[in-house]
Amino acid sequence: MQITTLKPFCNTNIDIRYQFQPGSPMTFIFSGGYGIFNFEEPVQIALIDLLSKYSINWVQYLYPERNPNNPFVDLYISTGLLSLSEIYAWVKKQVGTPIGLFGISFGGNISIELALKETLHSLIIINAVFDYVDFRNKQLGGDSMEAWRNTFVTTLLYQNKQLPVCYRFIQEAEKQELEQRAHNVNCDVYAFQGDSDPIISSKHIQELAATTCNWHATIINGGDHIFDEKLAIDTFIKEIEPFIKVISETKLTPDASI
Repeated sequence: MQITTLKPFCNTNIDIRYQFQPGSPMTFIFSGGYGIFNFEEPVQIALIDLLSKYSINWVQYLYPERNPNNPFVDLYISTGLLSLSEIYAWVKKQVGTPIGLFGISFGGNISIELALKETLHSLIIINAVFDYVDFRNKQLGGDSMEAWRNTFVTTLLYQNKQLPVCYRFIQEAEKQELEQRAHNVNCDVYAFQGDSDPIISSKHIQELAATTCNWHATIINGGDHIFDEKLAIDTFIKEIEPFIKVISETKLTPDASI
């Protein structure tokens, strides 16, 4: 395991933890939840263990907005996608393609966005937020949303930290229309949704799986939105392992999918 730092923007660091193995068939890039400040998101650790078992490369990174040494703190869909794009370009330069993505919640949202721009082998997503306006409405309630619209800033609690979020986040989300555009992703997508998630419905991935040939939907019993319950994580790993095993046994060529 190695650690490095990219400096793609002025006075900005992106911290990266990764493992590149000789003969690995491909690389997966991990994008975490909106409020993640470290590399230890439980479901990421479980998936890393699985990828390592099959000698598949993996890369984690932290959103620069979550690094206290950077000169800004607010994280938007656009800036999250920009950081993920920089990681994608770095991985492509280091070890080439094929490249796949793993994303949870906000990380799922921007992973889908990158898949609409770049050539990818596959996506693995958990509790992706297809409609952030609806998500924040359910999360905060109508009165808090109205107050946010009027004051242009609110705070959200993540890992016992209050994070300021400007209303620009919702203004971007109102224009995103990700669910309608997600049909255009042209790689295989393995989409998982916890059935105990109080904010996001499984209808999004089920409708995509029913109307496209490359979306595959799985509902995980007991998984909430944070998705840190051991049973839910164990079930996810059991469901995704056959796909990972096939990758390990398949000779992939650059930009190939299986």
